[in-house]
Parts: sequence; C-alpha cells; structure tokens
Amino acid sequence: DEFNGVGLLQQGAIVLIVGGAFLLLMGFLGCCGAFRESKCLLGIYAAIVIIIVIIQVAAAGLGIAFRGRITDYLKDGLVKGLEENYSGNITDDNAFSRAFDFAQVYFDCCGVNGPGDFANTTWNTKKPAGDYVPLTCCALKDKDKFLNDNQLDLSNLVDENCPTTDLA
Repeated sequence: DEFNGVGLLQQGAIVLIVGGAFLLLMGFLGCCGAFRESKCLLGIYAAIVIIIVIIQVAAAGLGIAFRGRITDYLKDGLVKGLEENYSGNITDDNAFSRAFDFAQVYFDCCGVNGPGDFANTTWNTKKPAGDYVPLTCCALKDKDKFLNDNQLDLSNLVDENCPTTDLA
C-alpha cells in the first residue's frame, strides 16, 4: 500500500478534466432544455443535478466519517515521501523537496508531525554539522524573500541559532 503522489496528482487531474467536461455537457443540456422549453430535457437536467448533489452529500459524509483514517493515511504518505525524497536543498530539481520547503515556510511548520520527521531523511545524512532542522523550519523575517525569490540565508532568520537548536 504505497503512497504515490505523482499518480495521485495525475488521477486528480483526470477526474477534474472529466468532471469539467461533464458539467459543460450538463450546462449545455440545461440551456437547450430551457431554450426549447422541453420538459424532457429539463427533467433530465434536474434529475442529474439532484444525483450530483446526493453524491456530493454522501462524499462529504464519508469524508467526515473517515476523517481520522484519511488524515493518518495522508500523514503516513507524507512522512514516507519525506524520508525517501527530501534533500533540503532549495536550489536542486527535487520537486518534492522544494514543495515541502515551500509548505513549511508558507504554513510556519516543521515536518509533518514535527522536527523529528527529518531524522531518517537524505537531508539528515548530508546536513551541515550541528543542524537539527532544515532552514525552512525556522521562522523567517521576510517570507516573501523565500517564497517569491527562492532565497534563504541565515540573515533572514528570526533566530539565527534556529537550525542548531533542538526543536523536538
């Protein structure tokens, strides 16, 4: 039961494209039914809209009922992705690592469950001596300098000792 972020993203994109095409067709059906004043087309349109609403309510109910299980599954997948793919180098081509760094800066967080998540990562084996966490775990004076310009250095840290301080 392996977490595959790329496959999940592709499947999500396919679902959105197919769903968008279906909604376009539905809108066209509704317009044609209204223009022609066809009770049959409007009835089909109304029935399909009601079915879509019922499916959405059921999906929301399932999401609420299995929220804990879904959260655990996503967290486990992110931790596994972190352990297998996180390099901590903001200038390399590792999309997962860069996205994770971006998320940490944007949401002011460190790791999935906390700083201990970096213990089994590639970053941990190549990190600067004495660092406990990547620089993106630290509070920044100017987030935009990183988020927009992809620049990160010790002078932008609120606490310059942050990466060498055990946050666990």
